[in-house]
Amino acid sequence: MKGWIGLGVFVVVAVIVGVGVIGNEPATGDGTGVVRATAADPVTVMPVALGPAVVTASSSDRSGTPAEIDVATDVLPDRTNAEPDRLSLEQASAHMRQRLRDRDCRLTREANQPEKTAEREETEWQWLPAESVAAERAAFAESSRRMLDGCHDDPADEEQRRILDSRRAVELAAAVAAGDLQARIEALDVPRGAGPDYPDELYPLARDVFASKDPEALYRLGRLSDRYGQGMGWRDIPEPELVWSLVACDLGRDCGSGSRALDQDCLAYGGCGHPNLESALRDRVSPHQFESAQTFRQGIVEHYRAGELERFMQRDPRMRGSGGG
Repeated sequence: MKGWIGLGVFVVVAVIVGVGVIGNEPATGDGTGVVRATAADPVTVMPVALGPAVVTASSSDRSGTPAEIDVATDVLPDRTNAEPDRLSLEQASAHMRQRLRDRDCRLTREANQPEKTAEREETEWQWLPAESVAAERAAFAESSRRMLDGCHDDPADEEQRRILDSRRAVELAAAVAAGDLQARIEALDVPRGAGPDYPDELYPLARDVFASKDPEALYRLGRLSDRYGQGMGWRDIPEPELVWSLVACDLGRDCGSGSRALDQDCLAYGGCGHPNLESALRDRVSPHQFESAQTFRQGIVEHYRAGELERFMQRDPRMRGSGGG
């Protein structure tokens, strides 16, 4: 009798293990947190900045297709409310570089959607000479090619995307905690109404961005300045995103032909084919707007290079968030 019981337990365990291995959902292995693995090729999965998780598979399904493992579901738990892992500053910076790269990929895919193409045809290209349209189309295609190089699709499944978004939120919080400058900017770059009007972090963040001499961070100050206005802790600037885009170019951001900055502008705003970002910006705004931006641009660059930031930045005790740090 005991022998039959032992045999029955063994069969049940074997069936459970077999189902656990074979029953995994298909995946793509394309960098979205889903990795292919076969019995002959065990893998070690390294989710960005979250540490290693070893995953192996030991069988193929009945059709002969290698068994696949859904890392987002089977390895990474639902971490919506999880505490962020501790990251080194180097790990946080690597995470933010990938995060911004993924954003470029999404921007490019959106710009190439059929409805966006139709919009360009109707609002931009139908009024241009045929040779200008051909040149812009070629420039747009070239920018898209550069920006999509190395991109991977997000999961098509809604639940998979939710898990991936939750993981990204946890990773961003961890990068902020590590002190990464781009992460601190990202955490405040939210739509109006999604956070406080003047977060206490604004003024010290602006000072740290200046001190970093990071031209990409300087550019992103334009978005924050457009969002928070004088809460940034400096005098009011008309066309802040325009001004800071130009300032970042002056202070080291690559804004020339074939640059990420110019490709981003082409895909987001159209008017592709300019030799540099300044030319594209000048073409997109009125002469008065550009001249006004030039005045502020020159003043900011002069104060920055002379180390006279206090002459440009100000503390207004009446404005919450402008006196921190």
